[in-house]
Amino acid sequence: LPFRTRARHLRRLVARLVNDDGLVDTLVAESGKPRYEAFGVEVFYLGELTRYLTGRAGRRALREHTRGSFLFPYKRSRVVHHPRGVVGVIGPWNWPILNNFADCIAPLVAGNAVVLKPSQLNPMTSLRIAEGWRAEGLPDVFHVVTGAADAGRALVDVADMIFFTGSQRTGVAVARACAERLI
Repeated sequence: LPFRTRARHLRRLVARLVNDDGLVDTLVAESGKPRYEAFGVEVFYLGELTRYLTGRAGRRALREHTRGSFLFPYKRSRVVHHPRGVVGVIGPWNWPILNNFADCIAPLVAGNAVVLKPSQLNPMTSLRIAEGWRAEGLPDVFHVVTGAADAGRALVDVADMIFFTGSQRTGVAVARACAERLI
């Protein structure tokens, strides 16, 4: 899909999530966050990040560039951005929206499919977001998988790119697995 269509889809989804009291209720119930932090920090930030990445900043970051070179004035190079494929996002327990679904926005804006693996301690917030995705009838490019370390390892084994936030110990294991596949 072209950038504008992807951006429109994401803005529509986030508008739905911002107005979904059930999302905040789920976030509060499973994380223990106070309501003002759940909505005022996590959901608000998601809206602002999406607005930023689906606006001028996203269009600029993804546009093609033709460059000349100082050393070779008669040569030109062209930068063309292509989606990476399937981006695996592995998130921590402490910010179920900020460090989970918010990390999916940039890869989705860039045209990738995303598989999100939230912490096994609080997967319901991410599953609620996936329900909103399906309810909006958006393209089948965003999925949530749940589970513990085995689910994370399986995602690292098949994804084309990994976005990880979590502990140092797990980060080292993820980095090693990614290095073996050069992703």
